[in-house]
Amino acid sequence: MTQPPADLIITGCTVLVHDDHEEIGFAEDASIVVRGGVIEAITDDVRDLDAGERIDARGQVASPRPARASGEVLTYLTYEVVTY
Repeated sequence: MTQPPADLIITGCTVLVHDDHEEIGFAEDASIVVRGGVIEAITDDVRDLDAGERIDARGQVASPRPARASGEVLTYLTYEVVTY
């Protein structure tokens, strides 16, 4: 089954990421894929993906922004792209 196009793909940025062990790092020249209002993937290969909108963010950093806080747990629902 073919997926519908992504809503948004932000390409070429440096993305602040963390893994299942809460290790923090940076994904260089990465892309953020948003579908249905949710971040679906952070990947380095989006050549074959269609999107309603693409943003070229080369030279910029995308970092998670807490969207909801519950006690000490922060849920990261969005990314903001920051130009330095």
